[in-house]
Amino acid sequence: MNAEPLRRKLAAILYADVAGYSRLTGADEEGTHRRLRTYLDATTDLIVEYGGTVMHYAGDAVLANFPSVIDAVLCGLSVQREIAVLNAALPDARRLEFRIGINLGDVILDRNDIYGDGVNVAARLEALAQPGGICVSGTVYDALGTKLPVEYEYLGEQEVKNIERPVRVYRARLKADTVLPKPSMSAKRWRRSKRFVAVIVAGISFTIGVGVTIWWLASPSNKEPTATPGTRSPQVEAPTHMGPPPGMPRRTDSMRRPGMDNTTMPAEDENPPGSDP
Repeated sequence: MNAEPLRRKLAAILYADVAGYSRLTGADEEGTHRRLRTYLDATTDLIVEYGGTVMHYAGDAVLANFPSVIDAVLCGLSVQREIAVLNAALPDARRLEFRIGINLGDVILDRNDIYGDGVNVAARLEALAQPGGICVSGTVYDALGTKLPVEYEYLGEQEVKNIERPVRVYRARLKADTVLPKPSMSAKRWRRSKRFVAVIVAGISFTIGVGVTIWWLASPSNKEPTATPGTRSPQVEAPTHMGPPPGMPRRTDSMRRPGMDNTTMPAEDENPPGSDP
């Protein structure tokens, strides 16, 4: 029996992780987790804004995929800028800084998640990035060209864990005195389409719920029986035999006195005293 072919697609994958998270939690576990929650919420909002989809969270890391490599890189730059703003009021020892890796590659789609070397390379690029920085693969660099106001630093071909071939790695950062571009039109259309799908699903669920409720209320089994106008309600007929239930003493038995169980009551005189014979 032939196995069903796996679903695959070309995607831009973004992998972000907190640098030194174990050290931060060791110093202040609850405070660090609260800040992490705030930072992950901000990151998630930006991923959605740039047309991406969060695939899963893994502790202090987040994996997302984008239909456009341009939007993936813009999102990464925007995330690092937002995190820098959140960290500005904190001392260095309490700051959470993300490292981000971005790759363009083939992925397997299964169980609402993505798998394969395309994902693994993005994770390895994240480990090569500096805190607050971004590393991209050679495929991302080749796809972008000069489309974005980004400057690259070539880090050479890197041997990374569990990847057969060396990976070309570039450090990417926004050029100085440059405004970060807005999300592309494709990202905006993607957001609108996701909202449209969400509205359609909610509408279908509401319609099904209303239909089930109406059916249940209209079902004959849920109606109380009512008498037809002009007719009398059915009366319960009394049983024809009114004798005592089995095991209960009869009336004559209850009239007997002790010691009379085996005797017979004398017959009454036909001629009572004082009457003529």
